[in-house]
Amino acid sequence: MSSYSNEGTPLLGLTMVVDAAAFDVQLASDWGWILSAGIINLIAGICALFCPTAATTVVLVFLAGGLIVVGAINMMGVCYVEQCYRSATFVSGAVQLALGILMATHSVTSLKVLTSVVAALFMVEGIFRCTLSIKNRDMSGWGLSFASGVIAVVFSILVWSAFPISSEYTLGILLGVNWVTYGCLRIALAMYGRATAQTLITSGGSNV
Repeated sequence: MSSYSNEGTPLLGLTMVVDAAAFDVQLASDWGWILSAGIINLIAGICALFCPTAATTVVLVFLAGGLIVVGAINMMGVCYVEQCYRSATFVSGAVQLALGILMATHSVTSLKVLTSVVAALFMVEGIFRCTLSIKNRDMSGWGLSFASGVIAVVFSILVWSAFPISSEYTLGILLGVNWVTYGCLRIALAMYGRATAQTLITSGGSNV
């Protein structure tokens, strides 16, 4: 039986302690999907690291294009929402459209802002991953999860220390490093889940 229970101290409404036994069973059941996601993450991260400028440009184009499309849809969709929501929907759509156009027409400034925001998000994500790993030290792969969180935090600090000198490719490198670490973590967890599934099948303890 796990030495931890599900009654952990919540952080922002989230339970920080995971049932290690249930987590192992979940890994054994879904290891194929986890492996596929890990391989995709790893390939995407390697591509981003080899072509960081292109990866940065793609992210900027997708965000700008997405904001423009979503903003236009919201502005045109005011005819299909309730009267009390029409003004708010139109305003939000106009703001999204304006942000998308600004990102498309002021790419240099947008890259600087986007890089700083992503670096901050990865910092928060890394800290959360480290905290979650420490609180679940009996969970399979907690060390790898902790290491990936440390990498995210360290690289975010490096990005902030060099900002904004190389923002045209820093975002691509940041995404690449994050995807590679996530991919390696998921592949390792999938391999552990596969071994656990084989053990359970051999012992006849569970159908996975």
